[in-house]
Amino acid sequence: VKRSVLKDHAVLSSISILNQSRGTNFELTDEEASALAELCPHATTYGVSLREAFTRFRDNRVDQLRVKLRRKRAERLREILANASDIDLDTFNSEVWQLESATLLHGKDIRGTLFESNPPKEELCEQVAEALDAGSVEMHGNYVWRSASSVYGSRLNSQTIKQKEEFIQAALEFLNDGNMTPMDKAEKINTVPGFGFTTATGVVMVFHPNDFAIWDKQSKGAFAKLSLPFENLDEFQQIAGNLKSQLDAEDYLELDWFLYQINKGMIEIENHGLREQMLRDIDDEIQSNIHETSTVSQTEREQLVKSRIGQGQFRQNVRAIELACRVSGVDDPLFLIASHIKPWRACNNDERLDGANGLFLSPNIDRLFDRGHISFADDGTLLVSPAVDVETLDRLGVPSHLVNCGLFSPKQRRYLDYHRRHIFLGTTD
Repeated sequence: VKRSVLKDHAVLSSISILNQSRGTNFELTDEEASALAELCPHATTYGVSLREAFTRFRDNRVDQLRVKLRRKRAERLREILANASDIDLDTFNSEVWQLESATLLHGKDIRGTLFESNPPKEELCEQVAEALDAGSVEMHGNYVWRSASSVYGSRLNSQTIKQKEEFIQAALEFLNDGNMTPMDKAEKINTVPGFGFTTATGVVMVFHPNDFAIWDKQSKGAFAKLSLPFENLDEFQQIAGNLKSQLDAEDYLELDWFLYQINKGMIEIENHGLREQMLRDIDDEIQSNIHETSTVSQTEREQLVKSRIGQGQFRQNVRAIELACRVSGVDDPLFLIASHIKPWRACNNDERLDGANGLFLSPNIDRLFDRGHISFADDGTLLVSPAVDVETLDRLGVPSHLVNCGLFSPKQRRYLDYHRRHIFLGTTD
């Protein structure tokens, strides 16, 4: 939350952090705490890479139960939809058209408790998981998409029930046509009155969960948040296929639930552009304060500002300690960046010029280090974040296996401790 937002806020304009910038703990009133909470995003996963978010999603027992429920329901729907002649309008509405018409656990309807934004209680999850394994959870609905109306053909006012059922039969004939591709099926079903791309692509995904993705409000919204533009259904499917492959998703039923949570804000993928701008704004404000301070000389002010970009006295101080890039081995100063270990914005003035708070790094290594994709253990071991794939590291010339990059001084190790705890995107256990 930016300072300017706080200063203009009716409740938060007088909070202590705005007036006591050198403090460490800032007490809030209940009213201030509530107001601040409203300004902050509510996500289960904050600002991580797409791959790291998916890894955490895979480790979440509740989400994997939801995916398992979807797969189990899709399995049953394939059986139902394969027998097109047995489906009347009421059956189609309750079993296919509606998201969840009923979910029975030991005879009790728990509809609406499993797929809400707030996860169900752990006890209920355990009961559902056990019952699902035992085959005793009764499910009715598609469990994937929500239609605009509660029944099929709500706008087909001039059509009889029999005519609506004929439309449904026509759509299911396309779905069961073994000579058509999933894309062909979706496009044909979309032409049937009363359907549309959401339901058309939804039933095709249920029928072909490894080959086709649903195209609905949630998936399109997630693509927009991930800055993945597309012009049509074909381009959408290509992007979805790339995502499935990149993340190693088991099927589109799993990928779709992951995308749903991104669009709903339950998983928040790092916006690199926004983050970079935010950090630049912080640095700019600090630099402005340095220019305005009267406690240091003009010469020191100039050196502090130059140190922000790894130049001036700071670079000379680093060069007196570091002779080459710790990872690439490049030793020509023309191709090395004097990089702060503890970021410039987090330092006091002494730390901003301290050579022990710097490393000479080649540009690609500097970027990885600055973004927290790599770090160093006290004994010199290169640490690699699990958020970065090995193939990318290899292309950047970074060894993915454990490599010792040389010893660090006690003072350097103190700065590295900060980097590992606050910048590095991974565990150091």
